[in-house]
Amino acid sequence: MIGLIADLDGDLKPWGDDSVLGARLAVDEFNRKTRRAVKLEVSNSASKPEQGRAAAELLLYKGAIGLIGGVASGITSQIAEAARATKTPVIATLATRPDLLKGRDWLFRVCYRDEAQGRVMARFAYGDLGLRRAAIATDVTQPYSVLLSNNFRSTFRKLGGEVVADESYAGGDTRFESLAARLKEKQPAAVYISGYFNEAGPMVRQIHETMPKTTFLGGDGWDSAEILASGGEAILGAMFTTSYVASDPYPANRSFLKRWRKKFGGLPTTSAGPLTYDATKLMLEAMQRSHSHSRNDLRRAIAGTVGFKGCSGTVTLRGRHGEPDKRMVIVRLKRDGQWFAKAFEHP
Repeated sequence: MIGLIADLDGDLKPWGDDSVLGARLAVDEFNRKTRRAVKLEVSNSASKPEQGRAAAELLLYKGAIGLIGGVASGITSQIAEAARATKTPVIATLATRPDLLKGRDWLFRVCYRDEAQGRVMARFAYGDLGLRRAAIATDVTQPYSVLLSNNFRSTFRKLGGEVVADESYAGGDTRFESLAARLKEKQPAAVYISGYFNEAGPMVRQIHETMPKTTFLGGDGWDSAEILASGGEAILGAMFTTSYVASDPYPANRSFLKRWRKKFGGLPTTSAGPLTYDATKLMLEAMQRSHSHSRNDLRRAIAGTVGFKGCSGTVTLRGRHGEPDKRMVIVRLKRDGQWFAKAFEHP
């Protein structure tokens, strides 16, 4: 039996619901193909770190030999701590905090690390969009935002670009008129907003009122359908880095979406569904390779993964301390949602 820790309540519920579907699809396909009867147990982390630990402990008590989850780094850290004593392997799906795996050889992930996002967007802005003058807006209350901004800034400057303004704000802010006025004086060609969609949408709308030709860029904190409503017309054409977008022409994704539609109808509503599918499938294939159904053998098999082809990219973990060199995509916001712009295979 393997266990999935998913957020079935709270702010992360959309990602949790998709996670359950992704894991179910992977397990059903595996059982049908191998004629095995691997059982999937789901436990609710309810968007809370402490509940993530309790959910993991429950699954371990029930006999899970491997755990999938979670989508947030704080929750994943607690899941990993629950698994510490038994060294039960844990595969995180969307937990991108850089130091998460440090000292935890039983913890793996199928997503990139946050610092790669700033680097990739700087390369895209300078090399693909031809932008030379950029401003940065950082949510100084969020280490995630600070990290993305720092890496965008250093990479953009190394490439030859100029950062003409460095603005800060705090999560929960809704009024950005003063920030917009200061940016207007500097006239950047682009503004990189490294925080979350809650503030990015209103900020883009207010900056756009005085600088309608500005290009807006962000990270995967923008990855929510709500940003189109909060950003309105102003945010159309904006771009951000993320793990997955359904419109990606990547062949493995095309095949995956056909199977997803057949089983559930429609498309995944978040990147958690596809990434959880990949994490679950990777664990199941490692289970096939392991010498026994012990947690230690499964952990060693996962650590030896080379060239696993998932719907979100190829994952190699051997010799990488649980960290894949993971494909990243840039998406463009349009009226009807997110559309693939470019993929970076080795961010």
